[in-house]
Amino acid sequence: MLKKVFGRATAVAPDEAACLAICRAGVGKDVLAPFEGSSELPAGGDEEETTLLMRYLRAEKLDAVKALSRLQKQSAWRKGFGRVEEEDVAPELALGKVQLQLPTDESAGRPLLIIKGRLHRPGVAPQLMNNFIYFCLEASSHYCHHPANPDGKLVAVFDLSGLQIKNLDASALRASFAMLEQHFPERILDIWMLEAPTIFWGLWKLVSPFIDPSTRKRIHFVYGADGRKQLVESMGLEITPVEFGGTAAEVAVEAAVQQLPAWRQKHQLPPCLVSPTPKGQLRVSRSSPTLAHQAEVEACA
Repeated sequence: MLKKVFGRATAVAPDEAACLAICRAGVGKDVLAPFEGSSELPAGGDEEETTLLMRYLRAEKLDAVKALSRLQKQSAWRKGFGRVEEEDVAPELALGKVQLQLPTDESAGRPLLIIKGRLHRPGVAPQLMNNFIYFCLEASSHYCHHPANPDGKLVAVFDLSGLQIKNLDASALRASFAMLEQHFPERILDIWMLEAPTIFWGLWKLVSPFIDPSTRKRIHFVYGADGRKQLVESMGLEITPVEFGGTAAEVAVEAAVQQLPAWRQKHQLPPCLVSPTPKGQLRVSRSSPTLAHQAEVEACA
């Protein structure tokens, strides 16, 4: 059984079809409404809904009860959305530490998210950091709807070359993985850790126990020319920046957000129900556990 989603066929195996039917019966429009316009259900419709439900089913190993529970929790997380604009995360964007390379046919339609650790500066307020993490993951996930993408997944690279003690930030790294695992299920194909120096391993020892085993198995530590070769072989020359052995120019994450409407039009995808403005507005839930700090501040105000 195949469900075609804007040019991409989503394969649904016979055993999955039965679970999908249970999920469809258990998910009402009220649950799905908060997803509309987000990276999880950008244009809406039955076909996109099938893709959304299958992601949660596969994340919960086809346990329909668990998938429904997770969908409901995610719906509640999305329901209280606000806006994250470029100006809201401007201090982090100004560091130039995140690039979002747009997907190509050569990359199997998967976008490439690049984080440069040497440009990170710790000590950021929790709300700002969580908004920035969300901004980057939500933008990346929007580009997972490339027609050639077989599974709606993306690839991430942590460039750890030149990392110094002043860049180490266990809280931000842990928050990144928490946001990914809790709110972007079945989005990561691989995570490449390039050139991890000795000073990184102490931090990794603190953070890695909190990373889900299913995510940890997708993390690859690589070094030197051989590591870059592996990355290029995995993603292709057209999407990989020159710095890593490819032929592509770097694309800042905020530039990628601004290009999203034109990109969807180019690939004959329907417009997002809630499209980013020229400033790059994206949804963020104010009820998210990762933003609990801000909720406490507001409650005391």
